[in-house]
Amino acid sequence: MRKAEKRTEDGQPKYSDPIHQIQDQIGARITSFYLSDIPLVKSLVEKYFGPIESRLASPESPREFDYEGQHYILFIPDDVIHNRIDDGAGPKFFELQIKTLFQHAWSQASHDLAYKSETAVTRDQRRLVAFAAAQAWGADQIFAKLAEELGTKA
Repeated sequence: MRKAEKRTEDGQPKYSDPIHQIQDQIGARITSFYLSDIPLVKSLVEKYFGPIESRLASPESPREFDYEGQHYILFIPDDVIHNRIDDGAGPKFFELQIKTLFQHAWSQASHDLAYKSETAVTRDQRRLVAFAAAQAWGADQIFAKLAEELGTKA
């Protein structure tokens, strides 16, 4: 509701038709154990859903550590909408995020503590968040390497 009520700088509503314009009213997340699982999950998602948008969220520079995850905006399949719901009453799409366990854990904590913080986040606090992101990235790399060496399949 807060998103739907947002205003532009000149006081006008940001969304003229929020129910059809806001893409993340319905959200889902697929969490995998290993980085090597992600391509298989992506291929299944793309096979069974109608992607509107797909983007890989990751830091721009290899020297940065921050949010990571695969994001999709997907059409809601007709067969999951109850036939008693008016065709125009709800959103036509949903957001899907695909992440590893470590990406998910970091993003949940970071979302509440830094991204949506109600108080100002200091430089050192932002650095601590980045440090935790680096550790989550490192854990993903280590377990991906171990899974490959030990022959664990996605």
